[in-house]
Amino acid sequence: MISPTINFRILLLAVLPATIISIVFFSYFIKQQIDDIEANIADKGNALARHLASASEYGLSSGNMVILSSLIESAFTKNDVVSITITNNQGDPLIQKPRNKPLSTSTPKGAHKRIFNQPIIQRTVDLNDFENTGANTPPMIGWIIVEVSNETARQKKQDAILHTLSITLLTLVSSIFLTLRISRYITESISSLSNTVSEIENGNLNDVHFNLKECIEDILIYSALSAHEKGIEISALYYDDTPKELFGTMDCIRQVLINLIGNAIKFSDAGTIMIRTMLESQKNEMVQIKISITDQRTRISEKDKTVLSSAFSQMGDSNTHQYDDIGLELNLAISKSLTEAMHGKTGVEIDEDKSTTFWFTFPCQSKDASKLIGKSADLPYANKSITLYDANELTRISLTHALQHLGFDVTECLNIENLCAPSETFSMPDICVLSINSHEATEAATQEFLEKHRNYAHSKILVIVSKSDPLTLKTLRNWGADACLSKPFRQTDLEEKLVTIFRSPKNFYKPKTRAMHQPKTFTRLDGLNILIAEDNAINATLIETILCNSGAIPHIVDNGKKAVTAFNREDKFDLILMDIHMPEMNGVDTARKIREIEPPSTRIAIIGLTAASQNRNGPLSQNPDFDEILEKPIAINILLSAITYWTQTHKPSRSHQYTNHKSTGDFGIDKNLSLTLNDMLLHELPETKKKLQTAFDSTNLDILHHEIHRLLGGMAYCNFPELYQLTRQYQVSLKTDKNTMSENFQKMIAEMEYLLTTRNP
Repeated sequence: MISPTINFRILLLAVLPATIISIVFFSYFIKQQIDDIEANIADKGNALARHLASASEYGLSSGNMVILSSLIESAFTKNDVVSITITNNQGDPLIQKPRNKPLSTSTPKGAHKRIFNQPIIQRTVDLNDFENTGANTPPMIGWIIVEVSNETARQKKQDAILHTLSITLLTLVSSIFLTLRISRYITESISSLSNTVSEIENGNLNDVHFNLKECIEDILIYSALSAHEKGIEISALYYDDTPKELFGTMDCIRQVLINLIGNAIKFSDAGTIMIRTMLESQKNEMVQIKISITDQRTRISEKDKTVLSSAFSQMGDSNTHQYDDIGLELNLAISKSLTEAMHGKTGVEIDEDKSTTFWFTFPCQSKDASKLIGKSADLPYANKSITLYDANELTRISLTHALQHLGFDVTECLNIENLCAPSETFSMPDICVLSINSHEATEAATQEFLEKHRNYAHSKILVIVSKSDPLTLKTLRNWGADACLSKPFRQTDLEEKLVTIFRSPKNFYKPKTRAMHQPKTFTRLDGLNILIAEDNAINATLIETILCNSGAIPHIVDNGKKAVTAFNREDKFDLILMDIHMPEMNGVDTARKIREIEPPSTRIAIIGLTAASQNRNGPLSQNPDFDEILEKPIAINILLSAITYWTQTHKPSRSHQYTNHKSTGDFGIDKNLSLTLNDMLLHELPETKKKLQTAFDSTNLDILHHEIHRLLGGMAYCNFPELYQLTRQYQVSLKTDKNTMSENFQKMIAEMEYLLTTRNP
């Protein structure tokens, strides 16, 4: 039950300032209006008297009473004039006329009137030719006396007072109404908490079964919006040995958490708020849980340190009001009462680095088998690897813990560019987790990274961002994220995202006109003439072997200019396989040139070949000269399926006899072909090594990029895994990490020398 004194104080604090302001406003405004009315009446009365005095000069000096009477009658057109009197210079009335028609039937007898008078001066013209050296004062020949009623002024004053009073009362009543509503909300909340504390003190704990981890996650999500608005990261760390399923007073625990987390957000300007939950002790089914809330507030004075250090111990004492913020005092008082009612403890710790930790403990009953969870095959992702980027150390620790709890082998990455790159422990992670704050979500570096790796051959990208608005999440997905998750999140939300990611295939680039699929049967390519533009001899040999085994007739050229010449000279090709990166003329320019010179009535299918991962919204997908783009290394069945599709679709009138048969592996790379490709690579390796070393010494990045790209394209079909891995690492460092570029280059060259020594004795 809330004391009536508290209700009265809340009302008094809210109503008193509004009342004082209203009274001051009313007094000031009324005084200003009355002064204006009085000044207006005086100005009009004096002006009328001066006018009549000037106009009466001739009539009075000539003794013409008719003129004076007419002048007085004309003055009565002024509604407020009651009477006008003209006297001589001795003050004796010469003519006096009252108003014939009364001003107002409601004018009371004896109503206050005002009198204005002015002297009538005789202004004569001096006709003397001689200079007048004396200062002659014009003679006064009489007086004009004007009597004006005060009724109109009185009515104006009444109207002004009534209008101002109405506005003031309306404002005051509105403020009292709002105050009553707000005070009722505040007192009801305090009353509810007070009743809860009283019930607990009386032993009515209302124990319920609840999941503590889910309870904390719900509160973090509830508090996230206010934290993100201030640019504050909020995260939680729930230790593995801490039981989750408990019996206890969940409402009390929730309220203490809400109070302490709310304080941390309110009194922090930046940084991270970390909530740690740990098992403090256990005896049979009874456990002691400790929850700490650490913030990185930047405004801790020496006075505040003293007050905060003794905050919990002083709650309820007369000294509690020394802290400036009543909200903090109230929250701490409620938190202390609730914790003590649960037979727990509270405390605060202040570090030298300006971080503040409020903590509380409470006993609960648990039937969880609280044991340390280790890496085992039973965990859902025990055989999966993950790389994690998060510039914030605290949130990175929390994420690492959550992922390891699911069985992932987590590698932390401090450079966003190396997130999806191979590491020393594994060639490629199964998933890359990009954890960013609200500012990083809009940076160009994030967009560039996601667009670059959106179709990475082996790794999925999960973006975790400190924003929850749908537009930001949609933008990140459009840039290339396989999935997005808002921080803070529930563990179940993370698990659902992981299930979705691993259940769906990688979003490879799909062609514009047909769905990608791998048919169980293939059509023979007997008699088809296929032009192959490929500068890599190993790739050309592989494609040539595949096509020959399928019955096609391959024609190989090693650059774009030769491809245009061959097409222009021999109009007999059924399809063109075009490498995108070639010397002299690249594949894009070559395809455009062929489209310009081909007969308008026919269109030959052109399939692009590239080792670069393709973006479905990228430039190649929008290029009308290509019918399809295939990524290297190309699966044989995909290559044959694409050729079959485009030759059947665009060459329906050809007389080739097609025979359908099931794939039996005849189109695979057999042992002899594999040895041939290996020998070809070893044969080219000395020259390639020389070109790479020369380009590296002269820092010719263009040649380095080209040669590395060509080398990887050939090794994709060869059996040199160590060299392939080192070459890929160097390619990544060449593009993104200049610090490791030299080291990775030397490793790659050393492996080349080893192969040349051992394979060619």
